[in-house]
Amino acid sequence: PDVRDNPGKIGIRFTERPRAGVPVRDRGMRAPPFPKHQVKGDQAPILAGDELADEQDPVWLKDKADTLMSNGDYQGACNAYTEALKIALNARAFANRAVAHLYMGQLEQCLEDCNHALRILDRRNKVPEGQIPGPKDPQDEHVRARVEVRMGTAYLWLGAFTKAEAHLQRALDTEEGLEAEERKVVKEDLARVQAGRAALLLKEKADSAAERVPMGGDRQREALDAALGLYDSASGADPDCAVILANRSFARLRAGRHEGCLEDAEAALAKLKEWPAPRRAPKRPVLAARVDPPFLDDPTFKHPDEVKQGEVDWLMKHGGGNWKDLPSLPPEYEWVKDVAEKDDNSWIAIRKKMPKATTDAIRRATAKLQDVLYSRNPRVIREYLPVAIDENKVGEGPSAKAIRQSEEYAEKLEAFQAERDAERGEQEAEAARELEEFNLDDVVAAVRSGVGQTGFGHAHPVERTRRRLYVKVLLRRARALEALGNAEASAEELRRVLLAEADNPEAK
Repeated sequence: PDVRDNPGKIGIRFTERPRAGVPVRDRGMRAPPFPKHQVKGDQAPILAGDELADEQDPVWLKDKADTLMSNGDYQGACNAYTEALKIALNARAFANRAVAHLYMGQLEQCLEDCNHALRILDRRNKVPEGQIPGPKDPQDEHVRARVEVRMGTAYLWLGAFTKAEAHLQRALDTEEGLEAEERKVVKEDLARVQAGRAALLLKEKADSAAERVPMGGDRQREALDAALGLYDSASGADPDCAVILANRSFARLRAGRHEGCLEDAEAALAKLKEWPAPRRAPKRPVLAARVDPPFLDDPTFKHPDEVKQGEVDWLMKHGGGNWKDLPSLPPEYEWVKDVAEKDDNSWIAIRKKMPKATTDAIRRATAKLQDVLYSRNPRVIREYLPVAIDENKVGEGPSAKAIRQSEEYAEKLEAFQAERDAERGEQEAEAARELEEFNLDDVVAAVRSGVGQTGFGHAHPVERTRRRLYVKVLLRRARALEALGNAEASAEELRRVLLAEADNPEAK
């Protein structure tokens, strides 16, 4: 072939130094070093799309959900509980997610989660056929009682008073499910629900009588008087019911009793201010604090691990003499024949043994004192201590150490109770301050810009009911004030209505 043309130059391409002046570690040829404050581990670095190990840990997810709940992020808490339940079913996670649903107003979902929690607890405590049931886990009973209380609350807000009463009673019937103070609160709530159910029947009769009132004449006045009498009975059954007060104010407005209408409306607004709706997020769940009693000293029993090395039950030996010539001993020892020796005059000093009757008496008295300690009531313990001291003096009662343990435990209980009372007093004072600073107009306002959600949301069924009842009461106040000739005060009430419901046609 023909010789190709040669330009006379040969080009040689050398390796170029990339990014001249840049250190080698920054050229992409070598992994960058770890920062000084970061500890280098064996795990590979987290890349895009990888999941943190904690996000696969249901315990970590539940703890994160508890934190979100206490911060008022109920939807975030609900999502975290859901992710934890996808990994492992747990009664406590279902119970806590029920609280999140409760705060978001999703009452049916709350009841569903509560039922899931109860089914898990029932399955765990189910006894196989033919076996004796074992002791119940106190923590499971603790969760069961709270689930029953939450179901009672949800049913109460749904208007099912009978079901709410049944679940609150089940919470009280749960063994070791509630602390003494919690049991007291649930009993008070149950009494209020029972009173509310009784008042509801009277209110429905009064509402029916008010709706059938004929127009004009003496018959209208007589019918309204009868309806007002029924409202009085309903209010007597449940004095804290804002709905009864609001309806009675309307009946008094129709009867021309404007002053009474204003009184009832004012009382209804005061009860709406005390409406049973939380004003802050729930606190993180904590284990119930209590002071457990000690195990009392039993002088009739000595554990082998407590026996000191080299300690024996005999004190000395004596041989070759008459028992009359034996030396004196401490009161807890006595001389007996030493059967291990061939000599008949061999003696050994051993520790005295209690008669079986005395041993049984001491054990019974110690067990009785232990049962008294399990009452966790310092007054009951101090009342029983003189009995134990008298039994100890005759040698058939608890030991001095056991009595001293009981006295110290009673002192701990009294100090713990004083601490709890002080904490409860601070909480009551804080609740009183919150109630005093609570502004009902701001809570029911249609626009609440810049206000963080700490209690129920604006769309919660309980808040919607309160807002609607608030509007009705203000409209009745406006009518009563207008009838009394106070047009300026009536207009002010209407302006308050428009702040809560901007599109209210009656206020416009």
